[in-house]
Amino acid sequence: MNDDSKQWSKLLQSIAKGVVIPIVGRDLLRIEIEGKSQLLYEYLAQRLATELEVDECDPCSSIDQVVAAYLNASRRNSRDDVNVKTFEILSALRGANGQIPVPEPLRKLATIDPLRLFLSTTVDSLLAKALGAPADHVFAYAPNSGLTDIPRDYARSPHRVVFHLFGKISGIPDSALIDEETLEFIWKLHEESMSGRLANLFDELRTKRLLLIGNAHPDWLARFFVRLSRRDRLYSGNEAREFVADGAVVADLHLRDFLENFSPQTKSFGVANPIEFVDQLAEKWDAFADKPAAADEVHAAVIVTKPPAVFVSYASQDVESVERLQSSLGTAGLDVWFDKGRLGSGDPWWPVIEQNIASCDVFVPVISANTNKRDEGIFIREWNRALERLRDMDRATARLIHPVIIDDTPENAVSFSGFRDFHYTRAAGGEAKPEFIKTLTDIVRERRLKAAAQ
Repeated sequence: MNDDSKQWSKLLQSIAKGVVIPIVGRDLLRIEIEGKSQLLYEYLAQRLATELEVDECDPCSSIDQVVAAYLNASRRNSRDDVNVKTFEILSALRGANGQIPVPEPLRKLATIDPLRLFLSTTVDSLLAKALGAPADHVFAYAPNSGLTDIPRDYARSPHRVVFHLFGKISGIPDSALIDEETLEFIWKLHEESMSGRLANLFDELRTKRLLLIGNAHPDWLARFFVRLSRRDRLYSGNEAREFVADGAVVADLHLRDFLENFSPQTKSFGVANPIEFVDQLAEKWDAFADKPAAADEVHAAVIVTKPPAVFVSYASQDVESVERLQSSLGTAGLDVWFDKGRLGSGDPWWPVIEQNIASCDVFVPVISANTNKRDEGIFIREWNRALERLRDMDRATARLIHPVIIDDTPENAVSFSGFRDFHYTRAAGGEAKPEFIKTLTDIVRERRLKAAAQ
């Protein structure tokens, strides 16, 4: 058994340094529903058995058992039926107060501010709800859908980021609710880890310390996940970074022996109940003396030290198109800064904007009929500031400013004189073309490699 006092000290110090990523599983999802406290996935199994009319399952059957019984009962029964019913059940989930019943362990994890990126192995939205993560900070892997990597500089945001490793339940059957589907997802994730299409996510998994909580997955899955995340042989000596797990993760004696023998950097706590583990973690963090600066100070410091890849400047009337542009660039792994949602009400707005213009890799002014109608405004101030920065650079090689026209405005009719000699890119309605995204990605990569070499 590991010395838990030393383990707790190392874990708290790592959290304070911002190098811990929690991986949150279904065993933390205890909710108050229908007058009693129960685990969400036990409740789901019972409801699915009723909704799908699976009579041969007893009240203690797991979701795997219920779904298998349903699919084997008739060839006409499909996985789509299960997905739709699960989506309906979760969408209607309400506690006695009429609100979505967010599990208390998730609320406690949310109080630990240095935890900025969370991985979920469940298909529900309760973790994002507990963290207050907005929709554009919630990502879900789905083998049959377009990939969306996490932003490279996600830690700059005042909001937490959630990544669902096994999909997120929706009207489309593209999530892993049972072990057979989880096997397919983990197999596809292995392919993605080799392709580089989720490079930002796997870079974080490889370089940070992973804290597994409430993930009592089968032995085979736990072994495979640890290997997938490490990207190297398990027995790689003392230089490999740690995995930390609550006791329930390694409750299986065979798994524990395997990890102790062949993955010496995987540590576990004696607390076997994951909910009790989170209770102790929250209590110890509250008493921890070496917490970092307050959240607002931390984010302000990060804004200065971690410049954005792309600064998007626009007229407020074009916000919907800009959000689409931001989404398409973000999908490619580019961190995009634009003022909506990024400035708190108390932020000194112009110094923050100016700092980001002065440090971004690429400046993208969004041109439209709305910008053409005006000869003054904050966006024009931003455009002039970007031009001032360009004057101190070698214009032939800097490739700093890339104007984008989002409607049918003719290039020769752009009213802002500062961009008349620039090449314009078109992104109708904010839909960026692949070649434009590649151009920006290449520029960002080149600039950051050059900066790293200096």
